[in-house]
Amino acid sequence: MVDVRINKSESLKIDDCEELCSLQENSWGLLTQSMSLGELSIRKWAQLVSVGAEEEREELMQLKIPCTIRKLTIWDCERLEKLSTTLHYISSLRVLELWYCPNLISLSNNYSPSNLKILDIGCCRNIQCLFEEGENVNIGSVCLLEQLNISDCASLISLSKYNLPSNLKSLEIFDCENLRCLLEEGENVNLGSICLLEQLNISKCPSLISLSKYNLPSNLKSLEIFDCENLRCLLEEGENVNLSSACLLEHLKIRKCPSLISLSNNNLPSNLKSLEIANCKNLRCLLKEGENVDISNASLLEELYIGYCPSLVSLSTRRELPTRLKRLQIEACGKLESIAQEIQDNSSLESIVINWCGNIKYLPQGLNKLSHLEWIGLSDCSIWFPSKKWFAYLKPQSPPPQLL
Repeated sequence: MVDVRINKSESLKIDDCEELCSLQENSWGLLTQSMSLGELSIRKWAQLVSVGAEEEREELMQLKIPCTIRKLTIWDCERLEKLSTTLHYISSLRVLELWYCPNLISLSNNYSPSNLKILDIGCCRNIQCLFEEGENVNIGSVCLLEQLNISDCASLISLSKYNLPSNLKSLEIFDCENLRCLLEEGENVNLGSICLLEQLNISKCPSLISLSKYNLPSNLKSLEIFDCENLRCLLEEGENVNLSSACLLEHLKIRKCPSLISLSNNNLPSNLKSLEIANCKNLRCLLKEGENVDISNASLLEELYIGYCPSLVSLSTRRELPTRLKRLQIEACGKLESIAQEIQDNSSLESIVINWCGNIKYLPQGLNKLSHLEWIGLSDCSIWFPSKKWFAYLKPQSPPPQLL
């Protein structure tokens, strides 16, 4: 059964071609030229070995790609081994999606698509590197690439021996069980060199120990790390290498990283607005104690959620909270004894939610003086109140939205 769909003479879908062994070059060329083909989708073509023409191995099924292609999608082609060097010359190609191609080891022997902007690779269990890299051939040469998504690639150990593309804005990695590092870093090859990267999401990479030996990209705005069981630190911090170097970082989320003990030896990024930490069972403190190192220095932090961190002992060594903090939610932190000693008069706190924290015995002093405070929510806590007048100052409001 062969399903070929043509839509508006710009899109072609070839689906379920189990028995198709060849396409006549003249017929295929006439078809694609007449269509001004912009999008090509190939699914379940069992005989397809190479995409792009090659001189060698002509007895195997190869497919020439029209030079007008903007988006190429390949799904479930079990014999596909490589993408040809000819893809480099298709300057119109902007989006490349590769899924369920178990024999694919790398994308190209010599060249990468020169104008590619989005690269999406998933469930290619034998892919070991994105490109067979050399001095002049590496993923960094895909100079216009803005978005890179990689998921369920079990053989992938690192993304590159070289720097990632300088224009990369979004990097997402999911379920790569043997990924040990993002880059094989050196003095001139490191994560911090991706100067335009704004979003970094990493999930289910159990072999990953840290993100980098060097600083994070200076333009990074959002960092999410979920379910990385051996992640011990975000950065291997040292002199001039610390989390605060990500000076534009606004959102930081970390969940299910049981080996993480603290976020940093230094202060949090100065522009951080929301911090969410959950299910990090060995997290003992947010920041390691040091001179002028404290969460209260996160001057723009507005939302703080910490949940299910049973080893957490304190939020702040100074026992203070950031003055701009608006929403605070703490859940299931059994060893935590207090959130702060006192709240300053200029605090912006609007809501406090504390659930299942049996060791917290009291709330900070000064809450009754806060003009913005609208909600205090408590559940299964042994917190003592000096007077019922505490609640007289709260404005009647609905419960705040849950931060998690």
